[in-house]
Amino acid sequence: MNRPYVVVGGGISGLAAAHALMDKFPKSEVVLLEASHRVGGKILTDRSHGYVLEGGPDSILRRKPEAMDLSQQVGLTPLGTNPSARGAFIYYRQKFFPIPAGVQAGIPTDIKALLASRLLSWPGKFRAGFDFFLPAMTKPDQDVALGRFLRYRFGDEVVDRLAAPMLSGIYAGDIDQMSMEATFPQFKQLEREGRSVVLESRRRQRPRTPNPESLFVSFPGGLESLIEALVAYMTRVELRYQTPVDRLEPTADGVRVMIGNQQIEAQGVVLAVPAFEAGRMIQEMSPMTANVLEEITYPNLAVIGAVYAPGSIPIPDHKTGFLVPHQPGMRMTAATYVSSKWHYPGVPDGHVVRAFYGRSGEDVLKLSDNELLDLYHREIASTFPGVDGPLYQRVFRHTRAIPQYQVGHVRKMQAVLSQMRHESPQVALAGAYVEGVGIPDCVRRARQAVQELG
Repeated sequence: MNRPYVVVGGGISGLAAAHALMDKFPKSEVVLLEASHRVGGKILTDRSHGYVLEGGPDSILRRKPEAMDLSQQVGLTPLGTNPSARGAFIYYRQKFFPIPAGVQAGIPTDIKALLASRLLSWPGKFRAGFDFFLPAMTKPDQDVALGRFLRYRFGDEVVDRLAAPMLSGIYAGDIDQMSMEATFPQFKQLEREGRSVVLESRRRQRPRTPNPESLFVSFPGGLESLIEALVAYMTRVELRYQTPVDRLEPTADGVRVMIGNQQIEAQGVVLAVPAFEAGRMIQEMSPMTANVLEEITYPNLAVIGAVYAPGSIPIPDHKTGFLVPHQPGMRMTAATYVSSKWHYPGVPDGHVVRAFYGRSGEDVLKLSDNELLDLYHREIASTFPGVDGPLYQRVFRHTRAIPQYQVGHVRKMQAVLSQMRHESPQVALAGAYVEGVGIPDCVRRARQAVQELG
């Protein structure tokens, strides 16, 4: 009997795992089980009105090759960002401030630009200069909170008004609880090798090329094009929708996948679901591992997309959007000027905006769609006085959206993976909670999970 390999979860991690299994085991059946009515997970593109409106992530980081390689294999041509739109604003106290030149991952490397910025007070700028004199605070074997490290080096103003909105936006988390080892491990090396993080960052900067490639890419039809192309490409993978998995059970030479009153006897399983789902499914196989996974938290987030008639909202063409530091009277965390950042081919004229809601410690999804839209309209009207109403709008709700990498996360995941290889070698873990939330990270981890199955 030729038992199949099974992938549980149809997000980008699950699809990448199924693709890798199909290539590695060409004579074996591959079955992908998805609990909902669609695959793609958080990747969702609304093209219903002729525009390209992303409900989740909107880009792939080009310098990480895994997702670019996968898209090339399925025949997609990447689309770079608009080269005329560079950088974003910080919206603070009802004013737009350009992000100072040279800020890299929240670290200000251009001191002249920082001094010239009106975003920071003079005491805040003075405190940022302590980086040149402070001794290293980290140890080689120690993980610390990203916020603690940056506050020590640069002070509260740089963190609260610059670093936190830039870095927390990637992980939708609290910078003062976020693991530096899991998010920006290079900061520790910068501090220890150069003591001054600013000077060491500048020393490592690469010379600028005259016409650099876009750092981020999508596709002419949006990111869901990758999902559609993968599904079309994987002709030997059996997709089963609306098939939630109850649990996994070990067998003498494989894994039993329990689905209601049905079961699948599998050679191996890749669990490509969120950590809390994976923990539930392996509770009987590895209770200690399951408990660690179930402790990983995920905040609720909302994305609001809105399409405006040409000239009805004064968004600039030379910036990609704005970030919002935590402040009274503003719950929006960021907004993207989609029509400035991306020039998708064939879309109608108009201005497209995406606004983001959801901070650590709050549950934005307690609000209904109408309440979220009312909140958005109030805040966008205060940001752009006189703005007209949108032609089209949509709320995308993301329950338990992005895993939080808290201090110690890397070591926990190393222990989890080691324990799984020892206790349940026929089960491998994939997903954004393991070692990276970006699409290339998810693809890389999915491929590694397939290799671990042997």
